[in-house]
Amino acid sequence: MRKAQSAAGAAGLVALLAVFIVLYMLLLPPQERANLLGEQSTTGTGTGTNQNLPSGAFTINKTALTASPGRIEYLKFSSYDHPLPAVNLYTTTSAKILAKEESLYVKNGIFDFLSRNVTFKVADLEYTDNVLLSANTEKAQGRLRIYLNNVVIYDGDANPLPVINIDKELLQAMNIILFEVSPVGWKFWTTNEFTLTKFQVTGDVIDVSEQTSKTSFIVTDTEKFNLEKATLRFFPDCNPNDVGKLKIYFNNQNIYSSIPDCSQLNQLDLSPDLMSSGTNDVTFKTDKGYYTVSQLNVHTELKKQTYPVYYFELDERLFVGEEEDTNACGEVDGVCPANCDEDLDRDCCFETGNKYWCDVVPNEEGDRCIAVVSKDVCGRCLTGYEDSTNNAPDACKNICGDDKDNKCPVGCSKSYDKDCCFADSTNNYWCDNVPIYGIDQVCKPSLTQSQCKDCAGKYKTKTGESYSCEDGKETDIKTLRNDFDVFIVFRFLDDKEHKAANIYVNGHKFYIDTYKGEYKKVISNYIEPGSNAVKIEPDISTLDIIELKIEVQPKK
Repeated sequence: MRKAQSAAGAAGLVALLAVFIVLYMLLLPPQERANLLGEQSTTGTGTGTNQNLPSGAFTINKTALTASPGRIEYLKFSSYDHPLPAVNLYTTTSAKILAKEESLYVKNGIFDFLSRNVTFKVADLEYTDNVLLSANTEKAQGRLRIYLNNVVIYDGDANPLPVINIDKELLQAMNIILFEVSPVGWKFWTTNEFTLTKFQVTGDVIDVSEQTSKTSFIVTDTEKFNLEKATLRFFPDCNPNDVGKLKIYFNNQNIYSSIPDCSQLNQLDLSPDLMSSGTNDVTFKTDKGYYTVSQLNVHTELKKQTYPVYYFELDERLFVGEEEDTNACGEVDGVCPANCDEDLDRDCCFETGNKYWCDVVPNEEGDRCIAVVSKDVCGRCLTGYEDSTNNAPDACKNICGDDKDNKCPVGCSKSYDKDCCFADSTNNYWCDNVPIYGIDQVCKPSLTQSQCKDCAGKYKTKTGESYSCEDGKETDIKTLRNDFDVFIVFRFLDDKEHKAANIYVNGHKFYIDTYKGEYKKVISNYIEPGSNAVKIEPDISTLDIIELKIEVQPKK
């Protein structure tokens, strides 16, 4: 009886455990329940159906990257020149009458006294010199006393009155000259008196209206934001023995006060903090002599532009292995793949006849592989048109892109011209064909074994020696599963402006050219398992990017 009760209790416990297990399984998420039971899941993850996935399906991270790049400045040039017009500075000195009276009469007797005041103004004391007082004496008895601003400047016999040189230190903006005669003393029955005619006060007044000159130039917001250094250059034509100090003001800040090196080009370093966005003023002043200041130029140098790079990870289970396709369209491999356009593949271009190839895509894609090149066509290809032996057409020789003229034109990129590459450094390496990771990899300061095979035909030194690559060939590469696509999505500030940029995905380059507020492109052929990178380089103008996304989506 006791054994039967124990068996019934054990059976009840097992049944209770079974109920709990069933409830647990029912409460599990469908994906987890399917994995636990080893079944194929039929429920998606919010990214689309997984019906095409093999056993052991995985969760898709639909958005691999979300970023807000914001404003990315476009710098067309690394430096700017702001030429300014020549300026003339000079002063003129002329004699001017400061006070004038036709007749002055003063007397002094016991019961009769008369003095006389004359007032006059000096408009600018700094620029008034050699002030003289003069008059003719018609009648003279006694001693004449003359006061300037209560200071005696003459006391004596004034027949004739000498020319009086007035001390400049006594002058004021408003001046009073007082004329008096000395007392008669014991000769009380007489009267001392003076009659002066043609009285005047004269002075040499410097005209400074032409001693100051101001000129202006404009700096953009982009130039100001990226400004690293600035210089002012000027050529003063002057005689150092005849001129005063040349004073230069930049936005009302004095930056120079000295007699410059006349008839030589002078240069001043400017603090970037003095520069303003918008209008900037340069003012020249002198207090003496004649200056002609020419060859005026404000030269600015900008910081080296660093473009943003964004990284994202892709699950390796999104990729499968396959044999490497050595005859892919666009590769420089000596083979023109079937159905590959001549404007997409260098080998296809030359296979169709004696044509010329541009290493970078021109604005019009149809201009990349052409049969006839004239002078007005040369400028369409930034890297220069070339034939199958890398020779430039006759119309395009000696310009940027001609790799065999031993010249590096001014402003030509080291990535566009072989001579510019080695002008940058004789230790650089050059690839005659665009490497698989884009035109920026044509000229490299150094190489690794993993990079040397990027160049079809091998990287070479200035002397023509090839960089030695180790033997070995990778035959198995990872590619995205054929049931998925990866998209790059840009959302711009929709201001209807032209938006253009070079985009690099793991070194593979494509071009954005749109007026729309959003741009979307499949980048499945550019991505790799694990870590990936996107680099944005604006072209034409500054970009305002609200959002950047990398999206992984199952194919429908």
